[in-house]
Amino acid sequence: FEPSSTELAVPQPSSVRAPAAGQISVGAIEKSGDVARPGEPITLRAVVDGPNVGYIYFFTGYIDQAGSSIFVADQDYLEAPQTREVDSVYYPDWGEGAFTVEFAWEPLMFAIEDGTNRVTVAMQPESYGKTYEDAVYSIDGIYTYTDGEQRPARLYFRDGALQQVMGFTGDGTTGA
Repeated sequence: FEPSSTELAVPQPSSVRAPAAGQISVGAIEKSGDVARPGEPITLRAVVDGPNVGYIYFFTGYIDQAGSSIFVADQDYLEAPQTREVDSVYYPDWGEGAFTVEFAWEPLMFAIEDGTNRVTVAMQPESYGKTYEDAVYSIDGIYTYTDGEQRPARLYFRDGALQQVMGFTGDGTTGA
């Protein structure tokens, strides 16, 4: 493969394998209680087994029966005991063999504020960091100029602070 080549390069099916493809098992989720409140988390744990386990995410949502929808409240990485770095990219290191993943969960949500207004948002994890403070999260929205013109935008946050705003032209988020 040459980066300057205009020919299509398709790898052989046997030479491409996703991390831990098909060989991961997750045991039943155990919980320390039935009720969690802000300041009173419950502990969730499960046994994970398989080779080459990478990112583990959690998702919190509420089923809206009347609206036939799910309110996405939170999603995040679960932090591994160790972190490894490959070419300046950080990955969770869960070690070898089966392990128990455990975390304290409390019903909290992210919010964005502009000094006057506060809006609850569901951030999307973008990149795992060396520590949890270094992880990057994003949220899609609409940027409004002072003259009222609007355009799609994506905001990137790290450690609770806005790091970057990416505005998009045209329809969708393909033209930055």
